[in-house]
Amino acid sequence: MVQSRDEAAERERRANNLRFKGVAEQQGEDVGQVVEAILKELGLVTVSKKIKESAQRLGREIEDRRRPRDILVEFAAGSKLRSHLLGKQEEARKLGFAISEDYTRSQMEEMNKIKAWERWERSLILFAPRLWFQSDEQDEEELRDHVASVIYDGLGYKAEEFDMEWIVETERLQLREPVFGKPEPIRIVFKDKSVRDEVFRWKTELKGFYRLEEPRKPRQRN
Repeated sequence: MVQSRDEAAERERRANNLRFKGVAEQQGEDVGQVVEAILKELGLVTVSKKIKESAQRLGREIEDRRRPRDILVEFAAGSKLRSHLLGKQEEARKLGFAISEDYTRSQMEEMNKIKAWERWERSLILFAPRLWFQSDEQDEEELRDHVASVIYDGLGYKAEEFDMEWIVETERLQLREPVFGKPEPIRIVFKDKSVRDEVFRWKTELKGFYRLEEPRKPRQRN
């Protein structure tokens, strides 16, 4: 119970914060000015002194760090500006950085479990012969196109309504000892569960050495 009270207090403390991820970091920078610059890129005309003073990089400064440290900014309780910035997440991504809530570790673990289940519910594993892949360097777009063509050609007339946009992600799952001609697994993530379920219903229509299976379930959510 003590831990849960501490967690609740920590969540409440962080509820007025935002994190800015992926913002380029310079040695000796003024973090407040960095925040002011990126907020103006998002269309904010003026940035209060209090917001600039609250801005800080998280973690120790390390030379040759590959990724910039997150920037934490504190806002007043019920801040309309904070809510406004959360609505600018897509615009921020286009500018090369991300805006997120300041979640606790426990919250992140909960969210990752939920995401793992949501991903599983939209995924299938396609087993395809090794010879189908002529190059280990096949990029994401090429792999996606091949997977889409296998599904389309293999399902025949039942795939008349198949749209390549149904597939949002593909990933080759490496075998420990790849064998030429031996089926290799490729994870397919569809845009939503209904599309995934529809394709899985057609699995017996696949021709040749291809087959569709469900991926292993993630750990149970608490």
